[in-house]
Amino acid sequence: MKKIVTAALLLIGALGCGTKPINEKAQAVVLTTETPPSVCKEVGMASVTGVPPFYPESMRTKLKNEATLLGGNYVKTETVQGSAGTLNGTVYSCP
Repeated sequence: MKKIVTAALLLIGALGCGTKPINEKAQAVVLTTETPPSVCKEVGMASVTGVPPFYPESMRTKLKNEATLLGGNYVKTETVQGSAGTLNGTVYSCP
């Protein structure tokens, strides 16, 4: 019984961790595995973790939101790691 209650609480907790909506600027952020154009400037790195069943759409939204906080509009995604899924990318600002 204790295991069932614990599992139920974990599920409820995970469901309550929904993704924040994409911000207006983030809608224009490009996510790709391609190298950015040479006119783009690197502004930082971003890393987000997703928890199924919200992966991968929520991770893309989180990564786009993170990119705007760094002043970027282009993210070259680099890795997905772990069972929950961690998505890493280099953030660029492109004209």
